[in-house]
Amino acid sequence: MRYIDRCGSRILVFDKDGTFLFKLGPEGTGDGQFTDPEYLDVDSDGNVFVSDRKQKNIEVFNPVI
Repeated sequence: MRYIDRCGSRILVFDKDGTFLFKLGPEGTGDGQFTDPEYLDVDSDGNVFVSDRKQKNIEVFNPVI
């Protein structure tokens, strides 16, 4: 399960049982930071894609193994 915390400008990721796994963010304009995260998706390899509406970009996060 994924949740976009629009007020905190971060992405919270939980497992299927609701256990917190990790977060992506915080607020900012650097790599791995968000000002207005809007959409996210995960591909079959576990890469996480997050679009940021204000920065007009897509951040890609590789899975940690």
